[in-house]
Amino acid sequence: METATIVTGTIFAAIAAYILCVILRTIWRVLIVITAPIRWLFQGIAWALGWRLRRGRRAYIGQDIKARVFAKHGANCVNCGSRERIELDHIIPLARGGQDIETNLIPVCRGCNARKGAC
Repeated sequence: METATIVTGTIFAAIAAYILCVILRTIWRVLIVITAPIRWLFQGIAWALGWRLRRGRRAYIGQDIKARVFAKHGANCVNCGSRERIELDHIIPLARGGQDIETNLIPVCRGCNARKGAC
């Protein structure tokens, strides 16, 4: 008799957990739909103020910083000297506490940046 009670209780708990997940997922989706216009409004204001946002919450590196980094290094890849497909790379990666500042950025070509790999 105890085994049947344990199995029934386990099944009931699993069903209750599933129903709770469905309810929470539905609430989450409704909140996303309700808050979307507010998010769009703030994104529009940020765009009008010149704040350029990309995926997540990280802002683009400003044109003034890019210009100073390229002027300092001559817009050449610091590894191979190439002038083709130049990108800015972080000396100390953002994941390790680096910042989008002039002293933490170097110009590298796309090939060297891909060869280096992620942090």
